[in-house]
Amino acid sequence: MGVSEPGPLTVAAVSQSGPQIIANALQDENLRNRLLTDPAATFRQNGLDVANVDRAFNEFFRQAAPDLVATLKNPGEQVEGSDLRAQGFGCSLCKASVWADAIIIIALGTAAIAALTPESEIVLATAAVLGIASVEETLALIQTLSPGVIAAGVNAVASKMCEWAGEC
Repeated sequence: MGVSEPGPLTVAAVSQSGPQIIANALQDENLRNRLLTDPAATFRQNGLDVANVDRAFNEFFRQAAPDLVATLKNPGEQVEGSDLRAQGFGCSLCKASVWADAIIIIALGTAAIAALTPESEIVLATAAVLGIASVEETLALIQTLSPGVIAAGVNAVASKMCEWAGEC
């Protein structure tokens, strides 16, 4: 069986596929080692469209999901895919899905964020990745990011985005 083309990296897609990828990795040493070594390529091979900037994504994944990485390194008892969300891994997987948008928001900075409109590409992209139907609501959420959150970095912005999505 061949690998299908990866689908868009959205919170919904990661919430659906991510826990199963992690659960499979906990049972399959080869998959677990690939996920620890190259999370971006492993997610892509399992149907999640991670941007082709593997080094940056992999570094972010390890930083944003330390509990998940620790569990993968020492799997211990078997964990079912549905139990992963209860263990807080849904938040980590969400952060992995929004990281590219978080990077763009940081690059824009607070001055540029104030000038965004509902038609701005980052507003449309963030609405799509978070699954928010209203671009006006998405714009309002982006504009609530304080300079402190933006200055704190990608993980802080990704955390806020995933709080909006109800994952953290």
